[in-house]
Amino acid sequence: MASHSNDCPFYCQLCNKSFKLQRELKKHLRTHSGERHFSCDLCKKSFTQNSHLKEHLTSHSNERPFDCEVCNKSFKLQKHLKEHLRIHSREYSFSCNLCKKSFTQKIHLKEHLASHNNERPTDYQVCNKSLKLQKHLKKHLRIHSREHSFSCNLCKKSFTQKNHLKEHLASHSNERPFDCQLCNKSFKLQKHLKKHLPIHSREHSFSCNLCKKSFTQKSHLKEHLPSHYLAAKCEELNQKLLKESAEVLAPSSGV
Repeated sequence: MASHSNDCPFYCQLCNKSFKLQRELKKHLRTHSGERHFSCDLCKKSFTQNSHLKEHLTSHSNERPFDCEVCNKSFKLQKHLKEHLRIHSREYSFSCNLCKKSFTQKIHLKEHLASHNNERPTDYQVCNKSLKLQKHLKKHLRIHSREHSFSCNLCKKSFTQKNHLKEHLASHSNERPFDCQLCNKSFKLQKHLKKHLPIHSREHSFSCNLCKKSFTQKSHLKEHLPSHYLAAKCEELNQKLLKESAEVLAPSSGV
């Protein structure tokens, strides 16, 4: 049996967790029993702990009372603000035991750990895709269900994924917050800045399998590929014309 310190004399017999106070143990036991005494009056969800209900209630409100003093972001929960502040402090408290990478948030470490495992346990029968994380499967399922849960307040467009809505919202704004430090260009989306940066580094990561040309951006490779098709069609046409010309110019065998 696992030993428990005098500081935490109350321990759970179903797992090895120990607690300082008896009431903390009682709260913990509900996670094993599945009792859900705390219900939301606004929807049908219920919870094992009152603190979980309080967190859930914020999902029904647009209020974000916890502001970051370093940037303009605000949060519904104080714990989310604390997690966010690590980004500014560059405090990488969560380290991977399998490699040297470390992360500012525990959830990012969990997602990273899946990269060390080649197994993809969450699959779906509608298509052949398999995903390492359950949250990625949930996002993917919306594509099949065509459930457009994320709507734009400025126009009638709706999207299956939240990140698609965020990208769309940038189209309604003239702000370009992502600046290239090597030239004067600025971009609405961070991914567009990432696509732009290889131009300066001359990093040609996208190579053509049909010739030796390589490109800094995937879109440039896609534009290049049809040139092989056109060249092949031109060569085919040239061969056909040469054959027809040869037949016309050939001396007739008749008397």
